[in-house]
Amino acid sequence: VISSAPYALGDTIEYQFTLSNEGDVTLTNIVFTDILNGVDLSSGLVWSESKAEDNQLEVGEVWTATAIYTITQSDIDAGVVSNTAHVTSKDPKGNDIEDTSGTSADNDDPTVTPITQNPALTVTKTAAESSFASVGDVLHYTIKVENTGNVTIINIEVTDDLTGGEWHIDELGPNAIYTVTTTYTITPNDLVTGSVVNHVTVSGEDPNGEDVGDDDTVTVNVDKSDLKIEK
Repeated sequence: VISSAPYALGDTIEYQFTLSNEGDVTLTNIVFTDILNGVDLSSGLVWSESKAEDNQLEVGEVWTATAIYTITQSDIDAGVVSNTAHVTSKDPKGNDIEDTSGTSADNDDPTVTPITQNPALTVTKTAAESSFASVGDVLHYTIKVENTGNVTIINIEVTDDLTGGEWHIDELGPNAIYTVTTTYTITPNDLVTGSVVNHVTVSGEDPNGEDVGDDDTVTVNVDKSDLKIEK
């Protein structure tokens, strides 16, 4: 990999491939294959040959080429991009000579590029009313759940402590928003207390099974200008 981290959705990883003939005969019929997550990086590669431009890998010769891969949401959810290439060729006797790419010439380990994951959920709760005055008044709430991270969050549960409302969200991708409304009717005790405090929580799982959550509280106070005390 010759590009630099960090990587985000839509960014590109640039790979440099190097083929070298460390044997004692010329190799021909060279076929290079690199299919990464369904993307054929080997298609259309232009190889630079260190010796003659004759499509033959001569003894001691080195070929180089570069290819670009674009980061997808699946890659970010996985946390890595793992890439393995393969090359086949023929020696002068028609024998197959092949190799699998590695992180160095002496191994076949895949090239693994880490992708930073930042799981985050944000929940906000707002009330349409700024105050209440009487028993039976209705408060209208809007709950908004947003995926403010860079990975997909699944199995999301939203709980409204005041109204008892519960909602399930199968999944939210980055920047996705889920909105729900609910209501609460003022009771005599709310007038005595002087305010209604409403707390909402949200929790879900990131691609690694780790918990992700948030909470929010909104308070609506009684409108004291409308209160009357009789004696």
